[in-house]
Formats: sequence, structure tokens, C-alpha cells
Amino acid sequence: MNINKPRKIFKKRLLILERNSLRPKVINNIKLFLNMVHYFLDYYVINSFRFNEIQNDLGASFTTITRHNNTLIKRADAAGEAKLIDEILWIKRFENTGLAGNLPTIHRFSVEPGSVFYEMRYYNYPNLRRIILSQMNASFFIRMRLRYLLEIMHTFLWIPENSIPAPDDFVIAEHLNKYDKRFSMLLEKAPWFSRFLESATIMVNGEALLNAHTIIQSIRGNDSIMASLKPERVCIAHGDIHSNNILCGIAWSNMILLDCRGKSNSGTPYFDPAYDIAKLFHDFRSLYSLIELHRYSLFHFPDTGTGGSVATPSLEFKFLDKEAQERFGTYYRYIRDIVSKDFVEYGNLIERAEFIEAMLFLTMIPLHLRLKDEAIACYLTGVRRLNEWLGTYHPEHLKTLISSVGLPEEQA
Repeated sequence: MNINKPRKIFKKRLLILERNSLRPKVINNIKLFLNMVHYFLDYYVINSFRFNEIQNDLGASFTTITRHNNTLIKRADAAGEAKLIDEILWIKRFENTGLAGNLPTIHRFSVEPGSVFYEMRYYNYPNLRRIILSQMNASFFIRMRLRYLLEIMHTFLWIPENSIPAPDDFVIAEHLNKYDKRFSMLLEKAPWFSRFLESATIMVNGEALLNAHTIIQSIRGNDSIMASLKPERVCIAHGDIHSNNILCGIAWSNMILLDCRGKSNSGTPYFDPAYDIAKLFHDFRSLYSLIELHRYSLFHFPDTGTGGSVATPSLEFKFLDKEAQERFGTYYRYIRDIVSKDFVEYGNLIERAEFIEAMLFLTMIPLHLRLKDEAIACYLTGVRRLNEWLGTYHPEHLKTLISSVGLPEEQA
């Protein structure tokens, strides 16, 4: 008997297994290479010959954008004039600073009522959303881009000379007033949405969650929670820093930040630094890009209610693009790790950012009513994030609320 035969068979099978395990990696690397070549040519080369087409997603509700060869003109209608003026003045504020290289170059502009516009250089760059969804860059390269983005904000925006002490009424003026205003607007525009707001709880994917109004109303009179949401200082910030507003050149540090808000909800140039972080979480963790692109399923079950009680809405909401969900999630964890370790001078930044992340979804619903399911998806995301935030940072308050609405704790 040849005692080496079993050993040879084992080695042969091991070699086959090793080859099989390497095959997916090789295939993925080939796909990544082909994506990089294809989209590089499309975004950076071919598009440069499309003289009047726009590949940058610069559109906003009350603006029009036209391209003329290497320039763009962004104009506002009457409803958008104030916002565009804020944007112009914000960019001009930094034109002689180190941040200027990462902002649009403005050739000419007007802030005269009835003729508000600015003309900027056209950047033949894709935005970060396109890069992530098309897998145009390797993941380590995207992480370099994100690290650079955070350093820009940390170095040029959230600095002492750009900050003031947060006013005493900051949480009310910045968050709660906007929440009240937007929900009043929502019910005026879409009375049908009230069915999702009236009950104290809402069922999402079989999980009982406290409804948004239940939580928001409960924290208004809670001094401890309100204090935890107030930063020590407020700073000049971008205010709308998500992947659609980040244009990326070929080099990782070649980055243009678009469509700044200019003013916070309270009408000043000063934001909680957590607002910019929340905008990134809003996109990378809560997948705003996938909601906007409708890569999800949403099903509304018949409402349940007994006797004269208010019916409890029950919905199923899931994302369909698992690969994109995983990629965005990876970059979210990377951003969160950097913020947790390197930005400790801003206090409980993560806690405030996660609250703002939830509030962003809840207050943006009136802007997403063109498609009912998109508005509902935003609402469910906001409700879920608000419940998670309360359970993470104020668990005793969550238990009290659960008890007050008669919901068994194990169901929440």
C-alpha cells in the first residue's frame, strides 16, 4: 500500500480549495479594475467633450443650472433667492483662505433681488455618490477621500475664530422649531400623512417603535436631555455635506464642496459641528442616497386598532441594494471611528449628530412628497433613528416612555 497516496490526494484537494477561495477575490479585483477604467474614461475624459451637458448633481428645488462649456450659471427663482444669496456669501467668505481650493471658483455673481445668480467654473468631476455606487475607486482610496474631507472641516470650519458660544435657546431654535414648522407644513400639503402620526407607536418590520411625536414631546420638558443636545460653541459649517455635494477629482485631495446651506435653521451662519457629521451619517448610515434612488421596498399593512383607540400603522421597509448598503455602511463606520477618536474637543459630538441625523429625516418629509413612498421611507428612517438614539443615550427615559404608552418593554 502506498502510504503517500492519501497525503497526495489531500494536498490536491487542498490546492483546489485554495484556488476556489482565491477565485472570487480575483474576479472582484478584475471587476474593480474594469470599473475604474470604464468610469474614469466616462467621467473624466468623455464628459469633457459634452460641452453643454451636466454630470454634476447640482440641482435644487428653487434653482436652475445651465452649462456653457467650462462654466456653470446657477440662478434662483423668487422662492430660492434668499438661499442662493446665503450660498454665494458663504463661498465668498472663504475665497482668500485655505478652504478656497475646495470650494467652487466664482467668476461673477449678483445678489440683486430679481436677478440672483452666480457663474462658477464647471468641474468635470463625478460626485462621491457616483464613485461609491459605480465602485470606481478602491475602498482604501475612498477612505483617503473621507479622511481628507473631515480634516478640511476640522481645520478650516469648526475652529475658534469661526465660532461663538451657543445661545441658551439653541435646541429650541435650531431643532424643535424646525420640527414643528415642517410637520405643520406636511399636514397642510399632505393631510393623508396624519395616519402615520396619530398613534403613540408604529410597527416597522414587526418591531414596535415609539412614534416621533411621542419622543419629541417627551424631551421638550426634560432639562437633562435638552442640555445634552446643546453644544458649548457653534461654528460656521457647510450644512449640507453629503456624497451628492462632494465632487471628486482624480487625486484623493482634489475635492470641491458644493451647495452649502449658508445659514442654520435659526437664521445665523453658525451650526453645531455635529450638523455636518449628521449629514454624513444621514447618507452613509441611513442611506439617504438609496432612498432618493428608490432602491428599497415599502409595504403598508392595514392599520390595527381596537374600540376607539387610534390605529397603529404597520409597515415593512427594506433596502434592496445590499452591496451598496454594505459599502456605505463600511464608510460610515470609518467616519464614525475618526470622529470618536480625533474630534473629542467638540464634546458629545456623536450623540448630538445621531439626534440631528434622525431629525433631518423627519423634517425633510415635506420636500419628498412627489412620491408618497419616498416621504414614508424618510419618516420611518427618522423614527427608527430617534428610537435608537434614545435607547443608546437615555435608556431610562425610553423605559419610562414605553411604560407610559402601555407597550410591553420586550416588544419595543
